[in-house]
Amino acid sequence: MENHKLIVIGKDKNYSIAIMTPFVILTIQYFLLANISTLGIDIEAIIQLLSKVIVGIILSYTIIKLMKTNKILIILVYLFALTLFLIQYIIFIENRLYVKELIFPIFFMCLPLFVISLNIKNINTLMSVMKKSSFIIYFFSIVLSIEDLIGIVNIGDYSGPLSNYLLIPTLVFLNKSIEKLSIKYLFLSIVSIFFILILGSRGAILCITVFIILKIMFLNGKNKFYNLLIKVVVIVFVSLFIFNYKAILYELYLFLVNNNIESRTIQLFLSDELYLSGRDSIYIVLIKYIIEHPIMGFGIGGDRRILSGEAVYAHNILIEVIGNFGLLIGLFVLFVLFTIILYALFNFKGKNKTMIIIWLSIGFVHLFISSSYLIEMKFWIFIGLLINIMFIKTKITLERENE
Repeated sequence: MENHKLIVIGKDKNYSIAIMTPFVILTIQYFLLANISTLGIDIEAIIQLLSKVIVGIILSYTIIKLMKTNKILIILVYLFALTLFLIQYIIFIENRLYVKELIFPIFFMCLPLFVISLNIKNINTLMSVMKKSSFIIYFFSIVLSIEDLIGIVNIGDYSGPLSNYLLIPTLVFLNKSIEKLSIKYLFLSIVSIFFILILGSRGAILCITVFIILKIMFLNGKNKFYNLLIKVVVIVFVSLFIFNYKAILYELYLFLVNNNIESRTIQLFLSDELYLSGRDSIYIVLIKYIIEHPIMGFGIGGDRRILSGEAVYAHNILIEVIGNFGLLIGLFVLFVLFTIILYALFNFKGKNKTMIIIWLSIGFVHLFISSSYLIEMKFWIFIGLLINIMFIKTKITLERENE
């Protein structure tokens, strides 16, 4: 029995490393590209290729190992995806170019991560690997942020990738600071939030906000007094910030300006107007198309075709899903998705609920204002973990993890 447990933990560690590897490698790649560009050395393509090879080898190796124990599940997942893509390819002839472009990110990145997430048996092992990976991501992201501020590198006034990479350690450390009342992890979180505010996007701030709200709402540790204390403290601080956020951000903005630092995100937060960075025109175009074609929608990749030259994708998961599958099927898919998420939030317990809240905040929330669920690796990890905990993991395993 003990040997079997060790084997399971060993497998889960390998699966967890495979899940976190793309984010660690992408962060290091971003760091290297930013620094090498200042040296005038033209090896960006080599670094990008090497990154893809490393991630590809790790994911391929993990999937091959999984084929030995869970071949049927993998075949069913890929068979369903292939069938869906084939149907879309036949029906939406005008989307074929864009469907072809989606093959690599979906079938060779997102689906492998989805399948691996389905096979995690010990959430504690995944959490441990996430924590260790977070320190690596945090180190390279913070060093790069400091380099940008002091002028060693130039990643621009705004960096979406940097804030996306920093989001993972920020939420992992925030979770630790709330659960353990850890000053160390709180400090690390505040530092990363500071750099996200300066160099990152509003989407990352939204994800952090949603995480804090959900974490406090569903905080249910064994110590009831501690739970109450944390909730009261957070509510007080959040309330004070809400009523004074403009004054606080303005003082921070003045401090940054006095030190020759511009922050696009803080400027947008201070603005009285709702600036959607052109998303409003994207939404109008796609919604108009859906209204004109309610049954079929625009198909998978259709938003890329319609927005060609204006934007890359829909920037909203609701519009994208309804557009991909039509009004009836799209609404049904969204209804099922939100039902499962709500069920998980209100019925999962302990580490399982914590894991879902973290990955919901990392891989789902931002899809309402950016990216595309089709190519978002974090989204497919979230869905994989959601299905895994709800339908695959045994009752005994869940009870042990919730102790």
